[in-house]
Amino acid sequence: MIKVNNINNNNVNGISMKGAKVLDNAKLIAANLKALLNDAERAVPEYGDFGITKYVFKNTDKNINAGEVVLSVKPSFRLKEHPKEREFEILVNSADDRFNYSATFKRGEKNDILGFLQSEGLAPEIEEFMKEASLKFSDMR
Repeated sequence: MIKVNNINNNNVNGISMKGAKVLDNAKLIAANLKALLNDAERAVPEYGDFGITKYVFKNTDKNINAGEVVLSVKPSFRLKEHPKEREFEILVNSADDRFNYSATFKRGEKNDILGFLQSEGLAPEIEEFMKEASLKFSDMR
């Protein structure tokens, strides 16, 4: 017979053993936009090429056919002609990862992008984009 020790489930990290609380999409979007803004302020230069700064989260709304959502700031595809131009892009993957849907939400210089990431109506706009993507995925089946 195996002897099992009783272990106190109140671990030192303060994480409940019952599982983490699942945030709704609005809170996830807001948290990821804030984190992206903080990283982009440091990692995105005013001029020239740079590595993509991105944040990825999973959709938590079971009514939306979406899996991972990627928020990114990246160099513009027109970098050679416009070396100061950057893009804020959103990519939504379908729940089964068979399709993706993306759009450039803002193109401009670093300060334009940073200002846009702080705009009040951006999180609800991203949520609507996720719903739009879900409808597109349904049409593709």
